[in-house]
Amino acid sequence: MPTIGYESAGFGATLAPLNGGGVLACTWAQLVWAAVTVGKAFGDEAAFGLFSTFERIHRGSMLYAYLLEAPSGAIVRADTYLGADPSEKSNISYSLGMTLAKLYSEVALATPRLLHYAIYAGGYAIATAAGESRPDLIGLTATGDWVVFEAKGRSNGLETGVLEAAKLQSLQILTIDGLAPVCRAGLVEYFSPSGLRFAVEDPTGHGSRKVNLTRQQFEAKYDGSLRRPIQMRTPNARHRIGGREYLGAQYPEADLFLSIATDEKLDGGRILSNTAYLGSDGLLIELGPSWRADRMTLQPQLR
Repeated sequence: MPTIGYESAGFGATLAPLNGGGVLACTWAQLVWAAVTVGKAFGDEAAFGLFSTFERIHRGSMLYAYLLEAPSGAIVRADTYLGADPSEKSNISYSLGMTLAKLYSEVALATPRLLHYAIYAGGYAIATAAGESRPDLIGLTATGDWVVFEAKGRSNGLETGVLEAAKLQSLQILTIDGLAPVCRAGLVEYFSPSGLRFAVEDPTGHGSRKVNLTRQQFEAKYDGSLRRPIQMRTPNARHRIGGREYLGAQYPEADLFLSIATDEKLDGGRILSNTAYLGSDGLLIELGPSWRADRMTLQPQLR
């Protein structure tokens, strides 16, 4: 099973047990779920059609194209990553930073929903001071608390000052729907000699942005069109996973299957098998044979 090392600090109150970091064990299916669901709201397909779905699936495919699993379980850069030009590496690392923010939110903070602040908060009344920066993501926990993330990624080691910059951006929001977020965290993805890692910290303080976005509006934005990537392909594929049958859509170009679980109580994400993950947002992803554990230890061109 893939493992991702991390260090965490600054969390207070009920989140204080998160401090100190450790090793996050996950599956490739979990990582793909995080990659395709983070940031943009499901429903963008209504405006941009299949192109938005392609962009979403591409984020998951980037994991296959540029990473591999070392014998230790650590996730390391494939030759394709090392051979990419600087602009390509920048895009990959940005996507990885966002993916790890979503994965950490799901596993550690019980936060299945994260949306881009810049894209979706802009449609609501915001009070702000001139010149303030803004964070990447706002999220809603399963219990109705708000979280804020600024996610950054680096292709090599953890550079001095990057986490501090992320923390400063995460602090800019004062309230969402009149409530202070339970955390305003900066997260930086990077590669150590042992493999993929991230650092996350919840600093003290806050800015002055007030986002008048209700829980109901946020949930509707994320959940209202959760089915669209499946509907774009016509949900006519049936897979039996963990003793039950799921109806969904097949994406052969990425070797994955998507389905929505509508009749299960989801208290948290579930690893259904080595290749299937049911996110706490209700989206199930099952990976095909090209994602088999033995293949993910090979360079992409050899799988």
